[in-house]
Amino acid sequence: MNIRSNNAGWVVAGAMAVGFAFMAGSGFQGATTKIGTVNMGKVFNESDYVKRQDAALKSSGAARSAVLQFINSYKMHPNAELLKFRDLSIKENQSEGDRAEIERIRTAAIASDTTYRSLQTKASLSPAEKTQLTAFQKNVQDNEQFLPTAQEAFGQELQQRQEKLRLDTLDKVKAAVSETAQKQGFTVVLTDEVAPYSANDLTPEALKTMNAKNK
Repeated sequence: MNIRSNNAGWVVAGAMAVGFAFMAGSGFQGATTKIGTVNMGKVFNESDYVKRQDAALKSSGAARSAVLQFINSYKMHPNAELLKFRDLSIKENQSEGDRAEIERIRTAAIASDTTYRSLQTKASLSPAEKTQLTAFQKNVQDNEQFLPTAQEAFGQELQQRQEKLRLDTLDKVKAAVSETAQKQGFTVVLTDEVAPYSANDLTPEALKTMNAKNK
């Protein structure tokens, strides 16, 4: 069961959202205008920072999809237990106790599945078994209602993280370009879409600055 969120979308959106031109820095006021160009998308997409953050987002999305798949596979298990499994599974910096509890719930859910399947195929049920089967069926109903909400919540969470990261990264890219431009004496920087034939391409040095500033 996949989360409805494009983990890589923030990279493309980030690269496309950069302004066409900006002043390199106020320190050059009154100086002779020196214009440079930069491929902002390349600085954004090829930076080590973006690669790390994108990998972290994909890992986070995969973990949440795995949780949803687990809940979907073991709907007969009590919802409270599956909620605990969800919360512990996506928790950062899990303790040994957290991991032990995750494994306990996993084992118990597998046992519930085995028992549920056995009761479903049994020809004659005792009163206690009928009660147990009814409880399992209620759990299935509860979890089937819960799953879409959990899936939507995970998707919204990832989208919010992507948007925040996109905006934060844009600020970092602009800062890296501005610092590079100031060091090299440029007063105005245009994107290479605006001035595609400029000889003053700051992209390689801006990418180096971006990587150095955001290790």
